[in-house]
Amino acid sequence: MSRPVEAVRPGARPALGWAAVTTYGAQVAVAVLGLANVLVIARSLGPDGRGDVAFLTAVAWLIAFCFTLSAHEAMANRASTRPEERPQLAGGAVVLALVLGLPGAATAYLAVHYVPFLRLDVDGPAFAAALASIPVLILQMYLSYLVRAAHAVGVANVALVATALGVAANATLAALGLLTSRNAVFVWAVAQLLSALVLGAYLVRRLGSIRLPDRVLVQRLLRFAIRAHGAGLTNSVTYRIDSWILGAVAGPHQLGIYSVAVAWFEGLFLLPQALVMALRPTIARSSDEEAGRLAGRGCALSLAVTAALGVLLYLAAPLLCVGVFGAEFRESVPLLRLLIPGALGIATLKILGNALTARGRPWLESAASGCAFGVAVILYLAAIPHFGAVGAAVASTVAYLIGGGTAAVLFNRTLGRGRRAPAATAPGQVLR
Repeated sequence: MSRPVEAVRPGARPALGWAAVTTYGAQVAVAVLGLANVLVIARSLGPDGRGDVAFLTAVAWLIAFCFTLSAHEAMANRASTRPEERPQLAGGAVVLALVLGLPGAATAYLAVHYVPFLRLDVDGPAFAAALASIPVLILQMYLSYLVRAAHAVGVANVALVATALGVAANATLAALGLLTSRNAVFVWAVAQLLSALVLGAYLVRRLGSIRLPDRVLVQRLLRFAIRAHGAGLTNSVTYRIDSWILGAVAGPHQLGIYSVAVAWFEGLFLLPQALVMALRPTIARSSDEEAGRLAGRGCALSLAVTAALGVLLYLAAPLLCVGVFGAEFRESVPLLRLLIPGALGIATLKILGNALTARGRPWLESAASGCAFGVAVILYLAAIPHFGAVGAAVASTVAYLIGGGTAAVLFNRTLGRGRRAPAATAPGQVLR
């Protein structure tokens, strides 16, 4: 006999501040583990080996994001406001991950082998492991959003502990002299699978059963997802295509140097990401006025902290890149410093764009992300062939700042200062 799905009760929700703090703490812990993983690989294999691993994982993540169709955005809104539909949403997540993941893997294969500016010779078994991970990555994203919509922040964070197992496995292989770029990709693929399994096991236990969604629900999900996918698609491409183009055009050595700078830089948007995850269920249930206030305050806090951390990161760049990773990665210092200002744009786009999508206006986040995407692709193709990793860093920063600025303008015109737009949505009516 299946357990009934719980009703949405205010008392069942964790405090927003506590959810943000615990999520941020988990994000920081995962970032530290991720850096440890990069360190093990970089120290053992050098820039070229690190570049090979970074290229394959970037390809898998990018294609997975593109082929989610942003259905997780629709699932998060629906699960937040209609908890009785969570079993169907979980079943739909599994089906969509398979239906979308397989053509995603085929697309990645064709792109790496046949698209001129994306083509690169790769290790066959490692590439196969990366391709097999694409459906898993899609499922992991869907399930993570569903778990957080149920306010199970701790479970969603525990699922990320798979990263720790990956670090331990790579460190063990390195100590035994068995770590190669191929084995590092294998370890990464297994870690993603474990994370998805933890999330899936929790949902099965919490919901009591998982059912296939009915036709009406699927239609509503897809209608919203298609409108939201512009933001998801352009964000994914903007954040990941630099590594793909850099690796294909400039080679694994340049990508290896760049990936170390990116690994430190990504720590700057852990707080924005944590705030997005914590705010999403609350904003989806709020009025437009309250959503605007919450998102505005979250963005202001995020920008202040990000700016302070950015200054510290700029000053510490030589120690972080050379002192930690070694003299081979000295070129990463200026790259990290060039990337730092872009964190302000990322923080703005993430938090304010998330608020627009949570309030049923995904096309506005798509517009902001589209601006960043267009600038990024043009600049990557123009700068990387001539300037390598430096061109990638400058192009990324410019694109992130433009995307964040556009999101701020659209947010202020729609939800800012407590306004209610003509098409405003009432609480709980954000997925139609």
